[in-house]
Amino acid sequence: MSSTHNQYQSLSPCHLLICEDNEENLLLIEALAASFGCNTTAAINGQEAIERCSEAQYDAILMDLAMPIISGLEASKRIRTSDNLNKNTPIIAVTAEVSPLAQSASVSFGINKYISKPIDAGLLHQTIQNLIR
Repeated sequence: MSSTHNQYQSLSPCHLLICEDNEENLLLIEALAASFGCNTTAAINGQEAIERCSEAQYDAILMDLAMPIISGLEASKRIRTSDNLNKNTPIIAVTAEVSPLAQSASVSFGINKYISKPIDAGLLHQTIQNLIR
């Protein structure tokens, strides 16, 4: 895709871990990330997210908070407190839960930023750009 067709500045060579259990949301986020010039790896539950973080280094992690097996909050906490390649990688919560309580709880679990669903592409791009540059 040439830059004339893309309104977003390329974030390449950004590699994102996308933690999302809903297939439609996952495909949407992967497509947005690709339009930003990012490579992606997917995790469909919190356990997979933790495992992926021990296998490769990412520039940022997009974490759905409501995931099966291990919640996004708990997965974020474990990524922050265990010895892995992404202990200090920015984590962006991407969730339908938008209450101030959820946002403040997210911070205590090591989450850097918070984006609500439905996802605003411009806000997602800006948030990733601000955290990886």
